Amino acid sequence: MLIHKVLLHGVFEIPEILLASAFGSYLLIQKITNKKIIFDNELLKLAIKTFFVCLMLSIVSAYIESNLSIK
Repeated sequence: MLIHKVLLHGVFEIPEILLASAFGSYLLIQKITNKKIIFDNELLKLAIKTFFVCLMLSIVSAYIESNLSIK
């Protein structure tokens, strides 16, 4: 029963964590190799998309955790 409750919102939280850490790792690698992060239009669009995808996954996960995991 506990595994069922954890898996319900974990399905959304784990990809969110992986996506955010992958984008952070990408920025870190750029910083190490180029010594400067250049925020061009492509990187800015990618950052905005990553932010909103993580935000939506977080909202869905919070809804599932607060409403469906309790019952």
